Amino acid sequence: YVFLADTVIVMSPRPGRILERFEVPFERPRRAELLSSRDFHAACDHLSSVLFFAAGPAGQSADD
Repeated sequence: YVFLADTVIVMSPRPGRILERFEVPFERPRRAELLSSRDFHAACDHLSSVLFFAAGPAGQSADD
């Protein structure tokens, strides 16, 4: 999602709320070399941590 998008919206599970709006900082056109860059992996790791936190323990939402 980071490679293709210009903006990534992370939403919470039930009820669906916007947790974060992430503006992808990489210029277009994007080259394949971006996939191995430290900045690209940092962006992916950041978004993954937001999703993980939203899911809560054992993959359940924080609201369950």
